[in-house]
Amino acid sequence: MIIKNVQVANYDEFIENANVYIENDKIVKVERLPGKGNKLVIPGLIDVHIHGFANNDCMDGKTAVEMISKKLAEKGTTAFMPTVMTSEWDHILASLTNVATASFSGAKNIGIHLEGPFFGPKRRGAHKLECLCEATKEKIDQVLTAAKGQLRKVTIDPSMMTDDLISYLVSNNVIGMLGHTACNYKRAMDAYNAGANTTCHLWNAMSGVDSRVPGLLQAALMRENTYVEIIIDLHHVCYESLLFTFKNKNIDHIMCVSDAIRPAAAPDGDNVSGGMQVEKHGLSIFIKGTQTIAGSGICLYDSLKILRSKFSFNWCDIVKLTSYNASRNCNLVNMAQIRPNYYADLLVIDPDNLELLEVYVNGKKVGEN
Repeated sequence: MIIKNVQVANYDEFIENANVYIENDKIVKVERLPGKGNKLVIPGLIDVHIHGFANNDCMDGKTAVEMISKKLAEKGTTAFMPTVMTSEWDHILASLTNVATASFSGAKNIGIHLEGPFFGPKRRGAHKLECLCEATKEKIDQVLTAAKGQLRKVTIDPSMMTDDLISYLVSNNVIGMLGHTACNYKRAMDAYNAGANTTCHLWNAMSGVDSRVPGLLQAALMRENTYVEIIIDLHHVCYESLLFTFKNKNIDHIMCVSDAIRPAAAPDGDNVSGGMQVEKHGLSIFIKGTQTIAGSGICLYDSLKILRSKFSFNWCDIVKLTSYNASRNCNLVNMAQIRPNYYADLLVIDPDNLELLEVYVNGKKVGEN
């Protein structure tokens, strides 16, 4: 198959016109051409933090996870990290096993993310208070076993997990991610030194920037080689704070995530997420009867459009923010580049009006049998 006469954006290079040759599931050739293509090809989007989509939740069982995979691919997300959140302990373990044994016919499963239950109460957000707990080696071993080798990331409050346990987690090929915490700057830095290298949804549910009591936010911005997630919907983080982030954190270590939950891409109104009653209003979702954010209603393609239309990022930087940086953070092989021998996970876009025209996963066009 050949995708003809298209612009091509990688994280480090923009090609004005090319033919992209695909055989089976891989790109085999990118042929440079004179002139300028009228469509744009970029790597498929990679979402490393998503709980649910289109009235399905990653904790609802195999069928729900499989449906999320299909629906995400239709919206341009070609790989994702199904996220299991704080719940009753048996439910967490069962959910990890369900995700690990599900089939993925749309967006690829790149490993499981466990967000909680190792949080303190102060910055728990939408996580159930009665299910929070301190981490122990026994509990870590239980989640590793339940996930059948697919646990790749755990969000932790460093006040609820010792440095030794953080190091133990990392030694089991799991990314330690700091979040949902009121910890101070020093505790955050100690946790990074113990092996954590990522920060959960920057600005949200964390201690911040302060003249005398700096917290996780300040540590995450100052720590050069740590990655940060950020939700770009102009609701979780406002325009000015996003600008602050882009000026104070190397763009090579920022990853856009959706943090989408069950009502995302579903009709507005009452819904349920993580066992909690929520209300959806457009792309915003709150715990019912409050102004506490429960999660987002976006997909990553919404963030891509904001990056281009509101912040005027060039396409190479958009690729970094929406796929390439995530691939590096998660050590993914042969993904997130439009180059020979890389998986043919890609999007075809109208670069002028930002319409998503085509999606390919493993060289197969989404929506075609």
